[in-house]
Amino acid sequence: MRRILAFVVTVAIAMVAVTACGKSEGAGSKTCPSPPVSIAAPSGGLAGFPKPTGVVYTTSSNAGPSTIAEGYADADLTTVYNSYASALGTAPYGVTKKEHDAHDAEVTFTGSGSTGQVRLGEACKGRTSVKITIRPGT
Repeated sequence: MRRILAFVVTVAIAMVAVTACGKSEGAGSKTCPSPPVSIAAPSGGLAGFPKPTGVVYTTSSNAGPSTIAEGYADADLTTVYNSYASALGTAPYGVTKKEHDAHDAEVTFTGSGSTGQVRLGEACKGRTSVKITIRPGT
């Protein structure tokens, strides 16, 4: 009888643990805080780079020859992803790879003398984080 009771208790604890893990909330379900402060213009590597409507840049830096810009858009992940995929699929750019998951997405591109990636993520409900890395082409 003790073995059966121990087995039932073990199974119950395992079910609670699995249920708790399955109900974890993603960032997309959290209420957004005030948006980060925008910058006037990102550094040089983004001149002429597609910027979908609503994207706001908050930081820009150089890491060696690469330009990195971060920001956000007050829109859902799929909307921002579709905007970048469409813009980077148009000359002088071309999409080399794209991936859209439930809580993040990437668009890898080449063109205009550069290669790089746009990484998107659910920052909070209704806001998508944007990180762009542009490297000089080879």
